[in-house]
Amino acid sequence: MSCHIEPRNSASQILEQTFGPLATKIVSAHESKGIHHRESVRTTQDGRVLAYNLVDFDLPTPFKREHELILQGNPLATTFQCYGHPIFRDTLCFFSFQPLKSLIDLFQSEDNPLVKVVDFYVGREPAKVHYAKIIEIYSPVTAMLLNYTHDSETQEGLIAATIDLLKKHTFKR
Repeated sequence: MSCHIEPRNSASQILEQTFGPLATKIVSAHESKGIHHRESVRTTQDGRVLAYNLVDFDLPTPFKREHELILQGNPLATTFQCYGHPIFRDTLCFFSFQPLKSLIDLFQSEDNPLVKVVDFYVGREPAKVHYAKIIEIYSPVTAMLLNYTHDSETQEGLIAATIDLLKKHTFKR
């Protein structure tokens, strides 16, 4: 897929502007009960991990062509924008937390990573389609770049529930 999208200051675009081109490596993918689950890491050209993403795609999706490209590692926002689809990201919560040993090893830092939980939609109101729920975990080096200042959540208990989920998760490289 070849397409140039002007930056709109998404986290991925901010990271690419700072660290150069990023690669996406799929570390796990499976489907269960109508949801396709994918885990991936975003790395710099020298292999430094900047983000770990847990994505649950809603299936079936009307965006078959785009979905196939995304499953191969293409970024969600860029892929949909290349095909002319408007996108909307609804941030549900944003917080830092005490890292697990596996995240310390992955990010090579004992500082707190940032976590952002997002609902990703494609299309415009009233016909926008929920495409995925994403848990984005950013390495501590990205905190200042992403203007993190304080924890926030749109639903009471969402941060606690997300932390519980992350504590049970095995992070891979």
